[in-house]
Amino acid sequence: MKSQWLRLRLGFTLIELLVVIAIIGVLIALLLPAVQKVREAANRTQCANNLKQIGLAVHNFHDTYGGFPNNGNQWYTGISFDTSLAPQSSKQQQAGWAFQILPFIEQDNLYKTVDITDAAGNPITDIQAGIAAGHVLDMPKEAAGGNRNFAGAKPNTFCINYLNGAPNNMWGLARRTPIKVYYCPSRRSVQAYNGTNLVDYASVAPAPVPMHVNSQGQYIEDVDSLIQGWPNGSLNEDWQYGMTHGVIPHGNNWDSGNYIKNTFASVSDGTSNTMMFGEKWLPINCYGGGCYSDDTGAMEGADSDVTRTTAALQVCLYGLNGTPCLPPANPSRDFNADVGGNWGTGWVGQEQFGSAHPAGINAVFADGSVHSIKYGIDPETFNALGNRDDGTTKHSDPDNVN
Repeated sequence: MKSQWLRLRLGFTLIELLVVIAIIGVLIALLLPAVQKVREAANRTQCANNLKQIGLAVHNFHDTYGGFPNNGNQWYTGISFDTSLAPQSSKQQQAGWAFQILPFIEQDNLYKTVDITDAAGNPITDIQAGIAAGHVLDMPKEAAGGNRNFAGAKPNTFCINYLNGAPNNMWGLARRTPIKVYYCPSRRSVQAYNGTNLVDYASVAPAPVPMHVNSQGQYIEDVDSLIQGWPNGSLNEDWQYGMTHGVIPHGNNWDSGNYIKNTFASVSDGTSNTMMFGEKWLPINCYGGGCYSDDTGAMEGADSDVTRTTAALQVCLYGLNGTPCLPPANPSRDFNADVGGNWGTGWVGQEQFGSAHPAGINAVFADGSVHSIKYGIDPETFNALGNRDDGTTKHSDPDNVN
């Protein structure tokens, strides 16, 4: 009888099991937020380290070539090269900073990989075959025909054509290879999206200081023109202001053919006061790529994929002229947004800075230091941080701005 009684006591009653399960559930509920906070802290640190590596690469680029890299030409201009298929120097290079600094982030082999493919996605070593396939642009001939903005292009200079190029699954190795340093782990994993290596960081295209406002005191900066360098007759300003007053400038100055070369001496407001790169805002529903500001990737010229503005826009200037755009604050935390063909929140937000972090964005300044800029920063202060030579006293320590 005694052995039978001991054998029966080896089990648990239903109430005891439920109590244990309830305790485990409470412990998990208590631990999960702490685990998430630790994970986000680690991701934020890794993100800041990515920007630190980008800043160091830009400094090394400056030491090697006597100036900062630039934003290249336009969204449709990919890597440019000569007849030997060697990449062009920054003066003729149509792809922007994310391509130009590759040798300085241990990606020299990718830098020397020319993305010319045929219709089957096979590498092309014959430039004329690339032109015939529509994947390559002969820059001087395009400039002479008035079809592209390649003023000042040297003879025998070519660039990859993203406007009429191959489908995404046929891009070459340089565009298809993800680069770890260009991805924030709080937002998405390191991989190619839609066959393209994307980038979560952007150079700065600022607006004038102070920014333009309407009679109601609303900011009316043309964020798209500041990034693209397009003329805007509605504002009385230099139409290339955004592309000429950031640390990282436009490459070829469009029709003039003038080459803009910024150096440390060009940052007259002080390298410790001037933001050089920051995390870009994306709708959460665009993390998989495909939205207009996150589709061409890291190997293109000036575009909102790789350049954002510190400016603010509260009233639409285009098709919905005079109606509220309701943009997120600049910078803003990522959220789901309409990314259709209108000029509302989804469009404007994709021209600005932001991140997946809960408190603010990481940014690297011209001196190579990395700061966390909080959401809710004064718009004028944030815009002044992006200006290299506005001459104001608007700059302040972004770590202490609420």
